[in-house]
Amino acid sequence: KAEKSLGIKSALKKIKKYSNEINYAADIFDVDPNGIASVIFQEKYHGIFAEAKDALSLMIDFGIRDSSPSTRSYGLAEMQLGLAAEIWGLDLNAPGTNKKAYNLLMDDKTSIALIAAYIKINENEIGQRLYGADAAGAHNMGGESYKKVLNGEKEKSKIAKRSEKYQKAINDALNGKIDTRRDDER
Repeated sequence: KAEKSLGIKSALKKIKKYSNEINYAADIFDVDPNGIASVIFQEKYHGIFAEAKDALSLMIDFGIRDSSPSTRSYGLAEMQLGLAAEIWGLDLNAPGTNKKAYNLLMDDKTSIALIAAYIKINENEIGQRLYGADAAGAHNMGGESYKKVLNGEKEKSKIAKRSEKYQKAINDALNGKIDTRRDDER
């Protein structure tokens, strides 16, 4: 439990640290800032273990190359290389695209912009605005799959549920306050 609490606190600190960037990206892409923050929370929920995952993936691939799996996820967004490249408008078949996508994801501010852009893509695909945990759920499952969740045809994935009980804590972090309690503990 203490380990989980440390991860939650670490995720909330990241949200607090980048609150200006989150709000700016939300304005630019016309999405819910709590949605962006909920994505960061769910992806960095396990604290140091979430950070170590990036290093492990990088070590497995011996660096990012053209032959690296485009399905590996990195950065604050924990977004797949191929998806980041597609959102950024990079040619998926061009040499060096995986490395460019990796560099975009490893820059936290750019990663936040990619999260916001993906939320907007998912909103357009689903046909409705996504707030908080729903934006995070769609980030994890993809718009088409998450639409089935919203229609009651599919269960949310375990990762897509991570931010649900912490929406007040996430909002607090966006407003400069760290409180790791679940919504039902307040």
